Amino acid sequence: MIRLEIERYRDITPEPHKGYLNWILENGTNFTQADFKEVNVPDFVEMKMCYSNSLRYSVLSDADYFQGFFIFKDIPILLEHAFNVVDGKVIDTTAQYNIGRRGKSHKPSEWFGIKLSNRLIHEYAADSDRLPDWVMPLQWYYTKYISKL
Repeated sequence: MIRLEIERYRDITPEPHKGYLNWILENGTNFTQADFKEVNVPDFVEMKMCYSNSLRYSVLSDADYFQGFFIFKDIPILLEHAFNVVDGKVIDTTAQYNIGRRGKSHKPSEWFGIKLSNRLIHEYAADSDRLPDWVMPLQWYYTKYISKL
């Protein structure tokens, strides 16, 4: 379902963002609820802060940082999102924090994203003070290394 929603979003999106979405579709990995693993939510996790929550979690653990999208089965709206993966299991501290506050019905049904290495995360952090606030690691990586927008 999530891949189909990304394709629909891409089809109504103008260039150069369309190229970005094509790249995500070609290189991303799909995860489902079966891949979700609950963990103890660290104290630093905040609601609506998935990028910083996931970046911090990846730096403080062996988790890989992924960025892309997630979707809820009952609300099929594609949302940009960051999460972590360990041994093929999604660690989504932000979603889990929200589940704890709002109940199991608010658990995402799918995630789709691209892994960014810790080296790239550190390089992004070094560049981030010169970037607009809206530029997240995946957009930074795409524009710096994949496409010269």
